[in-house]
Amino acid sequence: MIRLSSSKRILITLTVAAASATCICAQTPNTVAFTRPGASENYFAFYADLVDEAPRFPGGDAAMQHFINKERQYPRDAYEAGIEGRVVLGFVVDIDGTIASINVHRGQNRLLVEEAVRIVSVMPKWKPGSLDGHKVPVYCVVTIPFRL
Repeated sequence: MIRLSSSKRILITLTVAAASATCICAQTPNTVAFTRPGASENYFAFYADLVDEAPRFPGGDAAMQHFINKERQYPRDAYEAGIEGRVVLGFVVDIDGTIASINVHRGQNRLLVEEAVRIVSVMPKWKPGSLDGHKVPVYCVVTIPFRL
């Protein structure tokens, strides 16, 4: 994923399926394209700061931190080498609360990145985000710290 400032986001034209008809839609600076598991077409997710209600981990932020701390298994080689760091991941919370399209924004060590992706991939369903009273896919970002 190319990381650009919000004013320089690339507008991409993609073919998507919508309302059982194929249409050409343009990605706007307010959305990000993603693919649902098992689907071949692209969908669009809104950025979390642009929806009326952002997605929520079940039980809120404290519960998410508890889940991350409980689930995190420090990679043995990274532990023995004294490697610490933060991994920043982006992902889509889809309209049914499932996590899709996990992307690595930042991570210095491959072992820490792999563990952070694993943690996010086993998260329970979230409460989906909404816009104008309708559930919408929302792109979220989370930082997972690794400290010795």
